[in-house]
Amino acid sequence: MKKYSLLKAIGIITIIFMLLTWIVPTSLFTDGNFVSGGFKPMGVFDLLGSIFNFFSWGNFSKLLKIDGVSIELINYTSLILGMLSIGIFYKVLNKTGAYGNLVEDTVNKLTRNKIAFIIGTIVFFTLVSSLTGLSLLLFLLVPFFITVLLKLNFSRITTLATTILPILIGRMCSITAWDVTGINNTVYNLVWNDNLLSRIIILFLFMVLTTGYILISKSPKDDSCEDPMYDNNIQKNRSYIPLVLLTAIFFIVMSVCMYNWYYVFGNTTLTEAYDTIMTNSIAGYPFVNNLLGNIEPFGYWSGFTMSALLLLLSILLSFIYSISFNDFVDATKKGVQGMMKTTIYIVFASLIITFLNTQAYVFSESENIFYTISNWINKNISIEPIPFATLTSIFYGLFVNDYAAVALQTNGMFSQLFTGNAYSLAILTFQLIYGLVSIIAPTSIFLVAGLAYLDVSYKKWLLYIWKLILSIFIIGLLLLLLVSVL
Repeated sequence: MKKYSLLKAIGIITIIFMLLTWIVPTSLFTDGNFVSGGFKPMGVFDLLGSIFNFFSWGNFSKLLKIDGVSIELINYTSLILGMLSIGIFYKVLNKTGAYGNLVEDTVNKLTRNKIAFIIGTIVFFTLVSSLTGLSLLLFLLVPFFITVLLKLNFSRITTLATTILPILIGRMCSITAWDVTGINNTVYNLVWNDNLLSRIIILFLFMVLTTGYILISKSPKDDSCEDPMYDNNIQKNRSYIPLVLLTAIFFIVMSVCMYNWYYVFGNTTLTEAYDTIMTNSIAGYPFVNNLLGNIEPFGYWSGFTMSALLLLLSILLSFIYSISFNDFVDATKKGVQGMMKTTIYIVFASLIITFLNTQAYVFSESENIFYTISNWINKNISIEPIPFATLTSIFYGLFVNDYAAVALQTNGMFSQLFTGNAYSLAILTFQLIYGLVSIIAPTSIFLVAGLAYLDVSYKKWLLYIWKLILSIFIIGLLLLLLVSVL
């Protein structure tokens, strides 16, 4: 095992949390006050049980209602299925032979425009992430970009910073990302355009800063790295136009139907369209409803639906490119194998949140150590919105990898500690710093997925990224202070 490897980092952060549950008593925030509770220590079998609870709890995503609105948390089982289906999809693409042509043609065209490709990739992933929050769907495109970047002789860390980092930056500076701005609306009772101009400026500055940092930074020398989703030398005289066209249509449809328009804008058009389609009948017979079965409403499609439709797309491409059944089965097996390491790391990175759920910490206002730490910050450091939200978000961000779960945990506390502009500023601060922590926390799902996929050690990532993190942190705080006085 490499020193400071990703697995060791996840183990260390998990052990730290376990120790905290033994030495920090729980408390509850109610009626504007922190009420002390007892200890709820995390034991060895609690940790081991979290591995199995990960899959049982992960089947449920809408677990709490606020004012009649179901709040959707990360569905971990659908996330795992989504990752595995992406692996299958790419291995099927390799079998077509046309995908090899697409990769090689793309690389040949970009050989003299490497820097432009780096910039374009960063801008694309940052903006789409900030506008939609569809991280899993964006990850569908990541293997292709990774393959092209590696073939253009960029290092693994530069490749990781060009693909995964912009997704995290985009969510951190969310403009209309449904799983950040939408959560702020439904849980924190904000509206989508609160501090909108400030968020746009912050997003632009951080995107420029990130791009410049990647272009001028010297990345560590790479060891050999096998691209898990690309098979070299599989090229045939087949056109890749059907492949690109069908994938683009899939991406657009999934973007529309996975994006929760109600959370962000309060728009129910897609939901109403779904109800109209599903209740429509032919001669009194609900043909469409029976044909489609229990499909999720438009605007609420999850990783389950994405996985199912991506598998159907893989089958369709197999027919179009005359892939035999045995080759399809082989592609399925290799796709699952290629993504297995990534999915296992995601499970390990989510053990703390799974334990918290089984202890009823996250989804209801129950006693927990997070309130105790927040109370200590409140009494001993600051009750001002920026320092209080900064310190609490760092603590939450290190251990809890679901922004919706964190929002459900903190909404009552923030709403009673702050009012008016101070409240809005506290939530903006919390969002930004929580997102910043996700760039380095070994519990951050998509960071862990990227590190595992590219086999980048956690130590190398920290050594590469710390200057950017520090710069963003300082500039971010200065911008927040500016927002507070305007």
